[in-house]
Order: sequence, then C-alpha cells, then structure tokens
Amino acid sequence: MQDLNAVGTRQPPNADEIRAQLERIVTSPEFPTVGRGAAFLTYIVEEALAGRASRLKGYSIALEIFRRDEHFSQDDPVVRIEAGRLRRAIERYYLVAGQTDPIRIDIPKGGYVPVFTWHCPGAVHRETSDKAPISPSGSPTKVSWWSRKAPRLAVLAGLAVFVTFATYWTLPYDAVTGVNQTSKLQPDKPTLLIAPFANLGDGPQAHLYTIGLTEELLTTLPRFKEIKVFGRETSRTLLPEVDVADVRERFGAGYLLAGGVRVAGDRMRASVRLVDTRDGAILWSQNYDHDLRSGDLFTIQTDVANRVAASVAQPYGIIAQADVARAPRTIWAHINARWISTITACS
Repeated sequence: MQDLNAVGTRQPPNADEIRAQLERIVTSPEFPTVGRGAAFLTYIVEEALAGRASRLKGYSIALEIFRRDEHFSQDDPVVRIEAGRLRRAIERYYLVAGQTDPIRIDIPKGGYVPVFTWHCPGAVHRETSDKAPISPSGSPTKVSWWSRKAPRLAVLAGLAVFVTFATYWTLPYDAVTGVNQTSKLQPDKPTLLIAPFANLGDGPQAHLYTIGLTEELLTTLPRFKEIKVFGRETSRTLLPEVDVADVRERFGAGYLLAGGVRVAGDRMRASVRLVDTRDGAILWSQNYDHDLRSGDLFTIQTDVANRVAASVAQPYGIIAQADVARAPRTIWAHINARWISTITACS
C-alpha cells in the first residue's frame, strides 16, 4: 500500500525533466535521423509545454514543420503519415534504448498532443517501500522476500498472461508458429521486390521494352531512401507470374511490384500493380500508354519508371501510406518484449 500512496502523490514530470527526456530520445542512435521526426517531436513537445496544446492540429503542423502553404488540406497525408512513423519510432526507442528512462513521451492516436508520464513510477520509491516495517518496540520487523514481492509479481504475471494471449490471437499464423523465419526479421523500412515484367505482346520489340522497363525500375526505385528494394540479382531469379505468398516466404518482402508490357503497332501499354504480400491485395495499379513514334525506347522507359516511382515510393506515396496502416498489426510482435523489459526494470 505504501508504494501506491507514494506513486499517487508524486507530481507529474516538470518541463526541465521532459526536455531532458526529449533530448535523450532525439539524440539516441535508435531514433531515426531520416525525415523530420526529431523536428516534429520537438515542436509538439515545446508547444504542449508552452500551454498551446490546443493548437496542435494537422494544419498548424503542416505549416510549421513541413512547410506547406495556407492552402494545405486533409487531402495531403503528410502529417498523418509522419505522425504514424513518429509513433513507431518512439515505440521502438522505448523497447531498445529507453527501457530504463525515467519519463515516457507518447503521442496517442487520434491527435498530436503528447502525453508525459513516469516510465517506471514504482521504481522511484522502491528504496523506501522495501525497507522493513518498524515494530511497536521500535525495532525492524523481519519480512520475507516473498511477502514483499508477491503482490507485485502476481500483478505482473497476470499482465504477462494477458499480453501472451492477445499476441497469439492478433498476430498472423506464421508469426505465431515460426514457420516463416525470414518474415521475423522486420526491417526499419518497407521492403519492395520487383518482378520481371511480363511480355504480353508479339515480336522482339515488345521483349526489348519489357526487359528495359524492368531494368529502369530497378535503377529508379532504390533512389528513394524511404524503402528498401531487392537487387536485380534477386529479381532475375523470379518469373513474371511469381506467387505472392512465395515472395513473402522466401524473401520476407512486404510489397511486390509487377506488371506487363503490350505493343500493338505504334502503341505501347505498360500495366503496373503494387501488391501487399501479406494478403495478396492489390494496393495500386495503373496503365501507361505511349505512342512509339513520339519517343525513343529509353525515353519511354524512363518516363514510365519515374511516374511509377513517384506514385509508389515517394515519402508520402502508396507504400508509405500502406506501411502506416499496417503498423498496428505488426506492433504486437514487440509488446511482449516491452513487458519483459518493464518487469525487469520495475520489479
């Protein structure tokens, strides 16, 4: 009971303590330096400490952090996507580098106002609460280790059981059974595998366009640092009709880019689709038509590859939006580790 009373009367973290915790997070090697995550987090923390939490809306963040103009609207997903990335970065930080940090900074879903809490409040008063009680005669009364630790251990055991069952029923089958060893290695960035494009036309010209477009995509897409693209050596081992489940099982790729090229007379059509390998859903598809008389082979291939990359791989493109949307399902894989670290630090 003494621990509970002590925690309940403790004041929330003050501004200096919160700023010190913010510095620990944004300077940690475990916190990503790519993008505007540090600026985003610093801005919302400082605004909250200054008493301006009510101003933390998507519009103000877009103007202040992402330099959008006054015409910004909710159709631009920049703030939502970056907020999702920031939540995941904070979660990862506390699972790895910040396990024993005194203060926790979180951004609850549904808004952008940060919350500041003591990360391990029970540990603050452990020294006082673990002292032996004093008997009426004034001498310490010996209390067994089990008597002092049993209530806390019982609560932590119950939480561990709950999290275990929740994880079992939430994760996909292969993550629970361990059948797919490759998919366990979850990278920090979404992974993309490009399958050789299918030749859907007749004659050598269509074949040349197909090979060239695949090669151009393998050159253009890796330039986007927000994703990881498998190399051409891996791509060449695949057939154009590769099975999506095989891609995920063999390589652990999160997304598959596939398509085909048709040539009829002076017209060429490149059909491209992006597939989520988790469930085989087509996230995006597009046709690109070209008049072969209007440009040479290289110009057409470069144009199609650039347009595909702009739609799929840019910082707020299709993959970024899909990766944020799928994050809640994969985060369960880390919850058990977080509870284990909490039990170690707080018990």
